[in-house]
Amino acid sequence: MPGKGWCIFMLQEERYEKILSILSEKKHVTIEQIQKTLQISLSTVRRDFRTLVERDLAIRSRGGISCRTVNRENDYFPFELRRITHVKEKEKLAHAAASLLNPNDTFFIDGGTTTLHLVRCLPNYPLTAVTNSLPHVSAMIENHFRNAHLEIYSAGGMVYAPWKVNLGPQARYCLSQYHAQYAFLSCRGIDASGTYNHNELVVETERTMMANADKVVFIVDHSKIGTRAMSFLCDLDEIDILITSKRSADLEIIKTFQEHSMEIMFVNE
Repeated sequence: MPGKGWCIFMLQEERYEKILSILSEKKHVTIEQIQKTLQISLSTVRRDFRTLVERDLAIRSRGGISCRTVNRENDYFPFELRRITHVKEKEKLAHAAASLLNPNDTFFIDGGTTTLHLVRCLPNYPLTAVTNSLPHVSAMIENHFRNAHLEIYSAGGMVYAPWKVNLGPQARYCLSQYHAQYAFLSCRGIDASGTYNHNELVVETERTMMANADKVVFIVDHSKIGTRAMSFLCDLDEIDILITSKRSADLEIIKTFQEHSMEIMFVNE
């Protein structure tokens, strides 16, 4: 049955994410360590390790796997690795963003790993989500059993594999047909000059969301504060709400943000 196959697939993906999360902390894990931690068979661990190596998310090493060395500023920094960085902080930022939503709101949500946490903690009342992100759609479908009131609209277009999003003219046209109360966005960097992302097609899609939303909300973990990336996204005056962590509050750049009209919501780590 299709439903049964879907459940098996999701369980596999959840295991991969857990293994990568453990690997990001320990830098090297053995088959026995993962078997004991996740309470799964040794043969399952071996298969999972083989899959992660084949996906170029880990390196095979003696008795197990090790972290792959990556350039985090690179546009091809894999989505699966980005999603396990600063997880606890991103979860708290996501809960703060979810608190803004009211019943029957429509919201845009981009394909960032921080916003992925948002779709997992949406309030349980009628909402409409519009996104161009394949993982976000998948996560919302998975959570549909918890929140049956959620309607999901997915923009089409060219699938950009590194970020698992639909981009290009078709995606932008599709997004432009909707109006939303909020646009929840992430970025690769924000400083006194504005916000930045690594890919100009991603930037164009985010700008379309911004143009069709009443309020623009950026959800930004501390590592993005005071940094830039290749493509300029928007000026600070175009941001209505910035959600970041207390860890960012000590940075001098926050004082510059406060000089603009945006509201800043801080969460405790």
